[in-house]
Amino acid sequence: MKKNIVLIMILMPFLGFSQQSEIGLGVGGSINSKPFGNLIYKGGVITPNYAVNFNYLKSTRSDWQYGVDIHVLELSRRAEKDFPAYYSNADGGGKGKLFVYGEETYSLCFALNKKYNGKSGYFYFGGLLGVTGTLNFQSQDINTHPSPNEIYYKAPSGAYGAAGGLHMGYTAYISKRLAFNAELAGIVYYEHFTNNAPPDYKTNLHYTIVSYPVTVGLRYRIGKPSNGNNRYGDSSLVSNYERILIQQQVMMNRLLVRDSILLSMLVKSNSNVSYYTPEDKKTETKETVNYNITNQYITPPPPANRPNNSKDKHKGPLGRFWFSIKKNIINKIP
Repeated sequence: MKKNIVLIMILMPFLGFSQQSEIGLGVGGSINSKPFGNLIYKGGVITPNYAVNFNYLKSTRSDWQYGVDIHVLELSRRAEKDFPAYYSNADGGGKGKLFVYGEETYSLCFALNKKYNGKSGYFYFGGLLGVTGTLNFQSQDINTHPSPNEIYYKAPSGAYGAAGGLHMGYTAYISKRLAFNAELAGIVYYEHFTNNAPPDYKTNLHYTIVSYPVTVGLRYRIGKPSNGNNRYGDSSLVSNYERILIQQQVMMNRLLVRDSILLSMLVKSNSNVSYYTPEDKKTETKETVNYNITNQYITPPPPANRPNNSKDKHKGPLGRFWFSIKKNIINKIP
């Protein structure tokens, strides 16, 4: 039992969640690195792509956030040179044209953020970890389907893999429920295909790409506000108030642990407990009182047999003054 109480005391600041959660939607753009892996068509020119971000986050009393983060974006680059044809039915070239690695690249990640509150909003920094997949419509391979259009190469559809990275942003309060958000992320995508990779088509195609999406949007708070008069946050006030509650709860838990340990010692021993009264400290006389423990209640000790010292009944200057008047004047009146 004592171990459980100690564990609860330690975890209490992290188990006490507030009722504030928020849902957000942002749109923007992204760029990505060259693909790493056995993919031949690695464009050397950065291409701007679209990016969409959706998240659901819940805030804790200790200024942490956790929840779900979803990114939808495109992975592509342009060729800085001509690429050779690997088969006779393919035309070489491709300089300046687009290599599409993931026309619709999805990532579903668990997010954990640390919040830093301010007067008009809060800054956050955290990590992402989850899974990813891609969809490519009308996939084109220059080795089998040469194309004279803008897109020179489009990877096969149906890749899957892992995603993870870091993100940071700022949320500015607008009203009780609404806030503006801007976010920058760096996400690593590892995509694995069931299709074989050119030019030999003997191994499965796979690549790793780092994407840098930048999105702006809105956040909407769900649940009862911590303060009916506060705006979306006034997080500095709300957070400070909740932090005081946590400190008080931790102190109460520590006292609970201490009292539980003392009570368990009394229950086990059922022995004599010694204590000193203020009068005993003056004379250094020690009393021993037996605590009878029945049904988990402690019977108070019996009153001690002490000499009837009148000063004990009339402590303080006023009490002694009234006792002197009563003894010397009132009691002597016939």
